[in-house]
Amino acid sequence: MTALSSPLLSACRSTTAAQADSAAALAVTAASPTLPPQTNPTANLSLKEFELTTAVTPIDLGTGEFKAWTYNGLPVGPEIRVTEGDRVRITLTNNLPDPTTVHWHGIPVPNAMDGVP
Repeated sequence: MTALSSPLLSACRSTTAAQADSAAALAVTAASPTLPPQTNPTANLSLKEFELTTAVTPIDLGTGEFKAWTYNGLPVGPEIRVTEGDRVRITLTNNLPDPTTVHWHGIPVPNAMDGVP
């Protein structure tokens, strides 16, 4: 098990509800008819903290069970929503048999921290 904690990140722009709905619609696939629940931050008002855990999880999408690589037990990772100016800390615990990474949409981070090898 590997736990990675990113440095504090600042959200780079705000998103309207319509833009968020449009982006969320793109995340829905035939294998995932509904979006996963939003990941809720801890109660610390000055810092929003989130935890992501990757693992091999048995999933049944109606065609039989298979082992999927999941985030927080879901075949589609949870939504993490922050507002411009928020201080954010995200901790990724990797329980997969291989290294993994996360691609951050809308947050300016170095390539090595953005799902880019």
